[in-house]
Amino acid sequence: MGSSVIKAMLDLQERAYKSAMEIMVKQMNDHISKLEDKVSDMTASLEFTQREVDDLKANIKEHERERIKMPR
Repeated sequence: MGSSVIKAMLDLQERAYKSAMEIMVKQMNDHISKLEDKVSDMTASLEFTQREVDDLKANIKEHERERIKMPR
């Protein structure tokens, strides 16, 4: 094989490798973006749930105080 054929084959291999790496990087970036979205959604849900729990705790305390004040 001549050196020009070897160079052409190496160039082709390099382009194929770069293309494969670009595809892998894009897939990883897409996956990371989806994970970020899920974490953001879960954080918002957790914050909402925590506010609800805090409200329920306050309601329970208020009802307990009212129950203590009631004559038996």
